[in-house]
Amino acid sequence: MSATPVVDLNNAKFTAGTTFKTELQYFSDSEIKEVNFYETVGTGARAKVSTFPYSPSFSQIKRADTLLVPYIVPAAPAGTSIKMEYEILNKNSLSLIRKATIKL
Repeated sequence: MSATPVVDLNNAKFTAGTTFKTELQYFSDSEIKEVNFYETVGTGARAKVSTFPYSPSFSQIKRADTLLVPYIVPAAPAGTSIKMEYEILNKNSLSLIRKATIKL
């Protein structure tokens, strides 16, 4: 199993209320159940933002499944880091997590 957010979000700076989409590219030899998306704002608790049931979306050009993940940047003090985690969960309970971090 492999997954990579297409846009390099690590340490990108955004303002609260900004909406953007990341494209997650992934593949797995085992059947995929769902993709979970989590956020951790500053030192707060990790929270699930959304769950996407698996829907085949194989791109012949990218040679992987793709998923557009919408995100609205929450309000927080300037300089706050927001960790975003993408969890690809297979039906056999194996999972893979990819992370990106943005800053306000």
